[in-house]
Amino acid sequence: MYQHQDNNCFPPPGGLHKGLIIPLVCSCPSECQCRAISIKKWYHSCKNPAFITQYGDIICKNHLKTCKGFFLQDARFRCREANQVTYYSKNTKSQFIMAIAQGLQFQQLQLSDHDLIEFSTSLNMSVFKRWNN
Repeated sequence: MYQHQDNNCFPPPGGLHKGLIIPLVCSCPSECQCRAISIKKWYHSCKNPAFITQYGDIICKNHLKTCKGFFLQDARFRCREANQVTYYSKNTKSQFIMAIAQGLQFQQLQLSDHDLIEFSTSLNMSVFKRWNN
């Protein structure tokens, strides 16, 4: 995952569990040297915007063609502000849930209350079922 400043952020087509998809936005992991707490949009290694599905899969617009989706537990983040090639991860379920909560706050104006509840409920259930399996 890369952090960029690009605003070209469109949801990719379905195909990976379908369901709701939101842009992946969250702060850097706590161990990042930038120490920033600001919310950032993240990008896949192919440099396209990253999205998270309600099932915890991280994908980009190319996930049906050239890029593979992966479960959020396997996500690795590299912050451009830190100017390093070091990758960080959010190591616990609670770190991911807190990060995704930031993303949901960011999406609050774009999603209905029903969609926000469906997304967060489904994501919590998926994390519970899939983490360390």
